[in-house]
Amino acid sequence: MATVSGIHRFYQYIDFPTLVGMIFFTVAALWLSGMGKDFLNGFQLAFSDRKDYSRIMLQRACNAVKYTRTLIFLEAVIMILVGVMELLYHADPNPDQFRVIGVALAVILICVLYASMFAVLLTILSAKLENMLASYMEEPQAEISVDEAQAIYFKMRALGLTDREAEVARLVSLDMTNREIGQILYISDTTVKKHITHILEKTALTDREELTKLVRDL
Repeated sequence: MATVSGIHRFYQYIDFPTLVGMIFFTVAALWLSGMGKDFLNGFQLAFSDRKDYSRIMLQRACNAVKYTRTLIFLEAVIMILVGVMELLYHADPNPDQFRVIGVALAVILICVLYASMFAVLLTILSAKLENMLASYMEEPQAEISVDEAQAIYFKMRALGLTDREAEVARLVSLDMTNREIGQILYISDTTVKKHITHILEKTALTDREELTKLVRDL
């Protein structure tokens, strides 16, 4: 009986509408921002033995988790402000208003509690992904022979890529950013981006991850 009573007391402090509302708006914001897939990838990578991932995928997953954590805090701030406004609106010391004030205080505390719980979970997830990213970046790139490099180059040229596009594609496959590629080739980030767009169009690919896989499979 004591256990049942304890569970009942626990559930009476859970504000399910607030919890469901925070989750709903977070999921909606993630999908509207285009980060929903990256967040799910991050969750899968952090808690599975999956090995077929690139540095780009890890970086995007880290960014999505950090974005989600910031989003949770912003939602909590908004709901706290709503609670404070409710308190100020019912600031009249009329005894009939005490219950309304108590509810507003409870909502404020619940929002702080939920935001803190989500922040802890997302911080753990972010830490795991950042450790994976650091380990990935520390792994030496596999060296290939001159003949292998030339074979890959001619295969990329056979796909219709120009000399510069083939070189950009090779650097993309090494998980380099646009800025890093630009520094190596002495071109601007915008030019690198244009080259990548043309490469994706010519190879009928959708993103850098698919391009990386294509080049590494050549």
